[in-house]
Parts: sequence; structure tokens; C-alpha cells
Amino acid sequence: MREQQLYEFKYDKKKGLYIGWAKYKFDYIYSCYPGFLSFVILGLIYKNYGAVNHVIAMTTLLVTIVICYIPAYKAVFADNRYLKYFKEFETKGKKWHKKWKRITIVFCFGGFAIVIFGVAILFDIMIGLENFRFPILGH
Repeated sequence: MREQQLYEFKYDKKKGLYIGWAKYKFDYIYSCYPGFLSFVILGLIYKNYGAVNHVIAMTTLLVTIVICYIPAYKAVFADNRYLKYFKEFETKGKKWHKKWKRITIVFCFGGFAIVIFGVAILFDIMIGLENFRFPILGH
């Protein structure tokens, strides 16, 4: 009885610990992509209007993430659609699982890389990278 409860606590597909963790990680990783767009918008605002208030910067970041997140959330979590994906995953072979594992890894690393790229574009728009000296490059 206790083992069954522990199993359900961890692996229940609707409210288990691991599905909650997966939703959290999906939110975190996916928000990197619209974050890139936010940095570009902030750079353009700075270039056209000067210094950006912290409230405007945070609002731009949050609004962009929320607007871009709505379609992703509807595609995966609305009406427990992810349960259909679980069933599909269970019927596929090892080669298919390996392919999607690689795609997931690229998606995660791509999210972090795009945020760094977005910050670089923000600096480029704001001050121009030709005016920025990297101390480790010895210019």
C-alpha cells in the first residue's frame, strides 16, 4: 500500500512530482526564447528613447514571455494534451526515443545560447560592440 502511494506521488501523470518538475523546467527553458526577443526590443527602446526605466524593462520582458508562452502552453498542457504525448511515446521504439532525446537536449542548450545571443544584441544595439572592449582579448 505504501509503495503504491509513493509510486503515485512520484509518477502520476496528472499531478505527480515528476510531471510537476517537467512543467516547471519546460516553463524555464521555453522562456529563454522569448527572452531573446525581449532583449532586442529593450535595445531598440534604449536606442530610440535613451535610458530605460527598470519597470519598463521588466514589463517588456514579462509581456513578451507571456505572449509567446500562451501558444506553447496550449499546445502541450491545455486539456492535459501531454497525456496523449505520453501514450505516443510509449508506443515508439528505441531509435525514436534517442532522436527525441537529442532534440530535447538541443532545445535546452539552444535556449541558454539564445539568451546569451540576445544580451549580446542588446549591447550591440545600445553601445555598439565596436566600442566595447573585452578585457580577456587584450585590445
